[in-house]
Amino acid sequence: IEAALAARREHPGALLAGERRALPIPGFDLGNSPAEFTRPTVAGRTIIMTTTNGTVALQATARAARVYIGAFLNAAALCRTLTAAGRDVVILCAGTEGRFTLEDALCAGLLAERLAGEGEASDAAIAARAIYNDCRRDLWQRVSRCAHARRLINAGFGDDIAFCLQHDTYAIVPEFAKGIIEIPPAK
Repeated sequence: IEAALAARREHPGALLAGERRALPIPGFDLGNSPAEFTRPTVAGRTIIMTTTNGTVALQATARAARVYIGAFLNAAALCRTLTAAGRDVVILCAGTEGRFTLEDALCAGLLAERLAGEGEASDAAIAARAIYNDCRRDLWQRVSRCAHARRLINAGFGDDIAFCLQHDTYAIVPEFAKGIIEIPPAK
């Protein structure tokens, strides 16, 4: 939080966004709910963001050649990008406070399933694919019983979970490099 506030002092026009344990940070412009990130609110703006899990996971990728950000929402576009890159792929799940989360494993399983023909898969990728294939017909029911999802639902963010479980809604693939997430221009 302190680093985000310091960055805002350097970029006074930027929006502050973030959460701690699923709740918006007091004094920040936005929380972590996708519903808050509307085009009129964020278009053309720099966003300084800190989250309990996602930004920590991104920092762990510092030595990676390329880092793309993926979810159910952009899975098809991400898989096209990864296939075109022609490199080995490591899927890093953010988890929750350093712990395994089913929703991350399910998304990793979807990605691993779609990339299955691209090379050898690790045991973790095989397991994630199996979990995804077992759960894909009733993702909401499976995910809504998970600890992190229950926390979000109890905090009033159940609609965010349903939204984020949609497949292939967006064709953008954000890339993370040197502490910045860039969204490539539309083609």
